[in-house]
Formats: sequence, C-alpha cells, structure tokens
Amino acid sequence: MNRLLLTIPSTVQADLAPLIEQAMAPSNASSAWAMLTASPSASSPWWNPLNFSLVTFVVLTIVKAVAEELLSFAIVTALQWSKHTKLPSRVPVPMMKGLETLQAKDYAFLVINQFVEMSFVVHLFALMLRLPKFLAEATLMNTVVAFYMCFIIDDFFYYWAHRFMHLPAVYPWCHKHHHRQALPARGYLDAANEHPMEQVVGLGCVYLALFAVIATTGFHAGAVFFFFVAYASLAMLNHTPYDVQLGWLMLGYAVRAHEMHQ
Repeated sequence: MNRLLLTIPSTVQADLAPLIEQAMAPSNASSAWAMLTASPSASSPWWNPLNFSLVTFVVLTIVKAVAEELLSFAIVTALQWSKHTKLPSRVPVPMMKGLETLQAKDYAFLVINQFVEMSFVVHLFALMLRLPKFLAEATLMNTVVAFYMCFIIDDFFYYWAHRFMHLPAVYPWCHKHHHRQALPARGYLDAANEHPMEQVVGLGCVYLALFAVIATTGFHAGAVFFFFVAYASLAMLNHTPYDVQLGWLMLGYAVRAHEMHQ
C-alpha cells in the first residue's frame, strides 16, 4: 500500500510534465478549422484525449472535486457573511420542503458525475493547449467578446436541451432526479446532483458553444479559463438560497429565475 502511495506523485508528474511544456509552446494551429480538427493523440480514448494514466485521472478528479467544493463553500460563506438577502421563497419560512437528506442514489450520481466532469475538463485542457495562450495574442474579440458570446450561445443550446428534457416522455428518465431538490441550498452538491446523462447534455452544450466561439471570434485560453470559473460559480449560485441578481455585464443573471423554474 505504501509503495502504491509513493508511486502516485511520480505517475502524475510524468503525465503532466509534457503538458506543461506544451502549454509554454506557441499555438501551432494555423486556422480555426485546423485547431478544431486537430487531435492531441490519435491513440487517446475519446473520454481521455490527453491519455492520462488511470492514476492521474483519478487524482485529478479528486483535486477537481475538492476545488469545486471549496469554491462553493467560499461563495456561500461570502453571501452569509455579507448578510445577502434570501430568495422570497425562503423567507420568513421556506414555501415547501426541499431534499433535506441526500440518498444513496444522489451520492452515486454525484460520484459518477465527478468522472463525467473530469472527462470534460480534460477535453477542455486539450482544447486550451491549442488556443492562443500568451498575453500578446489576446485581443478584444478573443477575450471579452468571446467570453460573453460563449455564455449567450451556451444558453441558446441549453434552452432547447432543457425543454427537451421536460417533455413528458423524457422527463421521468433524466431531469426528474434533479427536480427532487425543490429548494436547492447546498451549492455545488445540489448543482451536480443530476442524472449523469443530463450532465453529459449540459457539458455538451458548453463544448458546442466553445467550438462555435472559436470558429467565429476565436478564443484565448485565458478567457476560456475565466469563462469556465464563471460558469461553475453561477451554476453553484443557482443552487443557493440567496437572491443574487447580476444585471447588464452579467446579462441579467438572477438566481430567482432558476428558483421559479424549480
């Protein structure tokens, strides 16, 4: 057991070292189409395009899960500390009872979704390695414009996917699980507590939006990173009891819109 634990750092280091070198190298994509169709490794499985070892994949999945929970904790703590107003449905008392205790099925889906998310993150890293990544390569179009375009396009894709998941013939098999929590309050845990197929659909919409933006305005790797952090943060906020509203620059985002949907 001790020998196995000692080999984990060296295995992870061996997997990440070539990626660090690649991250420091200039982008080799001559056009948007070449970037989109390039493959980092022909022998890589579709779920692991950077060909990480199983050890590295699992370690990074754990690191990702901890980082997301820490971000969620920071967001909720900041709202509590600032005494931010709660949603009308929560004061003076909650209008209904939510999912007070997570069940075995919830925990199973949360674990499965960690690996679904990790596969998406690996795809995201593989994409970012082929994008412009240096400060001199940043422009207004591939940073600020691309950042907001990605939110708008993703919202368009997810709107139709979400409507599809609410069709009576589809709803019981997928999206119904997420709606078991009528009053989300746990941040990341309630956001990620969904059927794995819904997780695939949601992240697929994000990936399509990324490709659409790359093919039009271009996308700087730094802007992709900030988009992903903002996207995750807003998803967590949607699953808190606080009445957060972000107008204009955040495109009219409001937690109460998600609460109404619940």
